[in-house]
Amino acid sequence: MVAVTFDTLRFVKTLEDASFDKKQAEAISRAFQDAQRESEFATKADIRILETKIDSLKTRIDSLKTEIDSLKNDINSLRWILGIIVILTVIPLVKGMF
Repeated sequence: MVAVTFDTLRFVKTLEDASFDKKQAEAISRAFQDAQRESEFATKADIRILETKIDSLKTRIDSLKTEIDSLKNDINSLRWILGIIVILTVIPLVKGMF
């Protein structure tokens, strides 16, 4: 939805220039402004579009969660490998001391 600015003073002046008295022009201006304000509510189509976008975001979030889980598994594997490398490096050093 696009917000539209409405210059009530200019609108009233235009109506007065068209031979409306001030009271009538102000009443019409208020009615028009109220109608415009009411038209800014979301329609069912707007809500459906948002729901579709939300569903798309949920799918992307689920995909990211899957990728994060995969990365966690990779990190866990690297920890084991690093641990084994450290052990294999330290054992010869310890044997050399005794």
